[in-house]
Amino acid sequence: RTEFMNEAAHDLRTPITPILLLIPSIKNRIKDIEILYDLKVIEKNANYLKQIADNLISYLKSSTGQYKYIFKKTDIKNLIEEVIATYREAFNQNRIEMVKKIPNNLPPVEVDELKITEVLQNLVSNAIKFMPRVGKLAIDVKKRDNFINVKFKDTGIGMSKKTLSQIFVEFFKADKSRHIPGEGLGLSICKRIIEDHHGRIWAESEGLGKGSTILFDIPTSQKGV
Repeated sequence: RTEFMNEAAHDLRTPITPILLLIPSIKNRIKDIEILYDLKVIEKNANYLKQIADNLISYLKSSTGQYKYIFKKTDIKNLIEEVIATYREAFNQNRIEMVKKIPNNLPPVEVDELKITEVLQNLVSNAIKFMPRVGKLAIDVKKRDNFINVKFKDTGIGMSKKTLSQIFVEFFKADKSRHIPGEGLGLSICKRIIEDHHGRIWAESEGLGKGSTILFDIPTSQKGV
């Protein structure tokens, strides 16, 4: 079953890549507003399919121990800024206000850049997915002893106590009634990655309709942890 899922995920991602590469050049040659709108719908759904494939591949590699972490000293602020930049259009389209509080004097953090970027992308994507149009996402980063704490606080649909207790379980979907897209792997992947960095991740919410907060701690160094 694992081998089948892995092959299926790779087969799904292969045809999506050229589609996503071609769409920007096609958009530049189209002037008709209605056609551009239709093309954006196609692009959004192609990105969604690619995210499903990427998440499945990441989950399988992590769960089978195939992925080998490469830790190196990294500027966590730069990583966060780069991820935010890739979602700027989504923030604008959904009228989501982005607020950042990231000190300039943070120490380098020993991480696998690819995997921590994956965590950041999943958390930003989740915040957008579960936030009504016109919302706010605040990202706050602090140094606490030998750890860096990263907090994502949104004004989205919030979570019940039951959801909070299961949100990091594989294939768990928080709100099936809304038919929100997703395979229920994003946060479980984040949990595995953060724990592989000898850190911890958790969620907080005051209840449905009151927004959610996802936080994680990672040590500044992997030595001696």
